[in-house]
Amino acid sequence: MYELFTPIDDKTYEIADNEYNFYFLDGLFGHGKTSFLTYFAVSNKDRYKQIFTNFKINLPNAIKLPKISKHVILNLNEKGEQCLLVLQESYMYFDRRYNTRRENKDIAESICQIRKTKIDVVADIPQHEFLDSRMLKFATGYLSAVGKLKHYPDYFMYQSRELKYMQGIEPTFLQGKRFILNNSLIYPYYNHREKTITQSSLGNLGIYS
Repeated sequence: MYELFTPIDDKTYEIADNEYNFYFLDGLFGHGKTSFLTYFAVSNKDRYKQIFTNFKINLPNAIKLPKISKHVILNLNEKGEQCLLVLQESYMYFDRRYNTRRENKDIAESICQIRKTKIDVVADIPQHEFLDSRMLKFATGYLSAVGKLKHYPDYFMYQSRELKYMQGIEPTFLQGKRFILNNSLIYPYYNHREKTITQSSLGNLGIYS
């Protein structure tokens, strides 16, 4: 058996890049989480055959899912093509304070499974520290929405984060580089107004599908 683990030549072998991408974005209300989710989908629209979302993004290859469930998630990519799943307000599925619910457990488990099916995931949550431990284990990147720039209201600032270690269920993060996003560039791709009034009251205006 030893020869199976012996290099066959003198090349230097490196660990391959991630076979999947699973990003979590956190931040307070109005700090630009949905803007970044939309930006990520728009800027990568040519990379993915289909983009599945739980909110409307105006792209030809974007599909708004009527419901997020284990059955829906596990059947997203039957053809095995490179796809993206974009989840807004994902605390409903991945916050450990809600993971006692059977439906939430099923959704979290199905998300962990689809990383093997060429589906990348980007999702927002109010705070990384409250993520289900399974999500922390499988995530490949973390980002925080810092908020709008004071004198440039169309610009949002973001900061990368790195998971340093876990003590029990409490994660510790290191702060990384900051960058800004011009929010006005993605206005055509989604309705950037927060749902501060009921969706039904806006139905006649055609704002929400």
